[in-house]
Amino acid sequence: MSIVSVRAGIAANRAKSTKQISSHSTIYPFWKGDIGSETTIRFLPDGDPSNILFWVPKHTIEMPFEGIVGGDDATTKSVTVTITAASTWGMTCPIKEGTRALWENNRHLASLYWRRQSYLYQGLVVSASHAERAPPENSIRIIRLSHPIQRYIEQTLIDDSLSDVPTDFENGIDLKIAKSQKGTFASYQPRWSLKPRALTAVEQEGINKVGLPVLKDYLGTRPTDEHLAAQTEMLAASLNGEPFDQSRWGHLYRAFPS
Repeated sequence: MSIVSVRAGIAANRAKSTKQISSHSTIYPFWKGDIGSETTIRFLPDGDPSNILFWVPKHTIEMPFEGIVGGDDATTKSVTVTITAASTWGMTCPIKEGTRALWENNRHLASLYWRRQSYLYQGLVVSASHAERAPPENSIRIIRLSHPIQRYIEQTLIDDSLSDVPTDFENGIDLKIAKSQKGTFASYQPRWSLKPRALTAVEQEGINKVGLPVLKDYLGTRPTDEHLAAQTEMLAASLNGEPFDQSRWGHLYRAFPS
């Protein structure tokens, strides 16, 4: 993979996104580090050779419900169902379509169902921001990044100063993510290492042991017609302030305390 092909992929992906707008155990939770901590990550290529980028986008929607009925977990407390939006796979999202009209007369309500975009990478945790109780044996971790960090990465890759893609085993560079405080919220500042670094023998051995995973396998279940029909029903129930019906949708989705 060359830096030129990555730049072409970024341009194509941005053009596609513009058109669309008119938990897993291996995830490394770098956000759990203390304020002032820093995580260093070395990104790895996607195991899917057709993906010229080294990430995949993921869209999620959080759907609120007033409790749960129809099952052993019945409750009157507020719960949330997190859905991987159909738009992740380039499909029409029934939740987005079902809330389109709300943006004209009730933007606050519509915003509750706005899809959140994140980006899935895979890589090696070179230095950790915090110690995990039971880290997985596989050294290759899934890294979920937010849109602001993604924009930083893309802008750097487009910059002509890079001659090699950051995932190159010999001439790649590490990404450092520092955690700080901004008001009452945590803030994350990414920056690339100044110098290229070849992977160590231990790091390469860890990669060779398991091989490179395919990132799209971590997106979740591609929705079937049954999933899409259930999403339409769930949206209507959620908008009406009804509870999550476990007997109707529990075989497809799970509700968790809000």
